[in-house]
Amino acid sequence: MISRLYKKTLLFDAFPKVDSGYQQKTTQGGLATLIVSICLWFLILSECREYLHVSQSFEFLVDQSINRELQINVDITVNTQFLTVDLLDVAGERVHVANELQRAPTKFEVRTARHVGEAIDTPLNVHQM
Repeated sequence: MISRLYKKTLLFDAFPKVDSGYQQKTTQGGLATLIVSICLWFLILSECREYLHVSQSFEFLVDQSINRELQINVDITVNTQFLTVDLLDVAGERVHVANELQRAPTKFEVRTARHVGEAIDTPLNVHQM
């Protein structure tokens, strides 16, 4: 079996350059033809697969240009002692600021609301929480 394969390899040369009377078929020529043919088929199949198969690549980066300090000024008059605040940042994380809110006592009547003392104008610093 090996001798038959050897003879077929010896006779197999797909790249004859000169007239058959002047050429000598060798094992190296048959092996070179076989190796190049296998490589070409592999390249053709991989290129066809790459063309037919869509691959998507996603890349996520953290934006470094976002300002680290966020000032939120809220001026709301509400007639309740049990005020709750639900605040989410850009990433969707809960920011606990309910205890940081400054409450000013207010006299609350229908259609009018007035401060009962001096107003508080200091901004809330989120990074101290």
